Amino acid sequence: MTSPDSIRWQEVRAVSLDAAGTLIEPHPSVGHVYAEVAADSGLGRWEPALLEARFRSAWGVRGDFDFSRTAWIRLVDHVWSGLVSGPVPEAFFEVLWSRFTEARVWRVYSDVLPCLSRLRSQGWPIAVVSNWDERLHAVFANLGLTQQVDFLLPSVEAPAPKPDPRIFGIAARRLGVEPGRLLHVGDGESEDFRGIREAGGQGILLRRRGTPCPPLVLESLADLPHFLGNH
Repeated sequence: MTSPDSIRWQEVRAVSLDAAGTLIEPHPSVGHVYAEVAADSGLGRWEPALLEARFRSAWGVRGDFDFSRTAWIRLVDHVWSGLVSGPVPEAFFEVLWSRFTEARVWRVYSDVLPCLSRLRSQGWPIAVVSNWDERLHAVFANLGLTQQVDFLLPSVEAPAPKPDPRIFGIAARRLGVEPGRLLHVGDGESEDFRGIREAGGQGILLRRRGTPCPPLVLESLADLPHFLGNH
């Protein structure tokens, strides 16, 4: 971890964590899930790599995305634009929407459960604060992660997604601390690192694949309980 002394560890009273890219990731990829559901739904057989590339492209130009069901319908239509005639069938979207709540399409990073277990044993209040829709609750329940944290706060249950500081304020209040006492860990430099700073709290960027390097970087979640436990 870079510059651990820059964090005011003695002021931290609660921890929040991002979800996708921090605790879990699609498995084996979004493109694989799209291809599987397309084949099952009669939408044809497509190469996962093609659909993954189209998803990443659509995600990159998504604009003002509020993580609502309507926003996801628009994004899925964008992914399939030119591959199918008109919008994707409603039945296909329904299966896709449901599929992403299943444990089999997500992978929990290997450092997550040891970290959460250690934090719980140390008595830390923990929340998951993520730009997500209401399916976050089903995803975590199906992965057996719900009981590892105090609560989940998907952005659809807040005024706006991260980096809007209000979502961190809500999390801090529910954890029973002031925003300045909250430490947030995530893999998004804007959404997580800058977002919590704007809320008055402290942030650390977790280095996963391709994560850039801001002033404070945590190389593994396994290191977090050590730093918190020593202050």
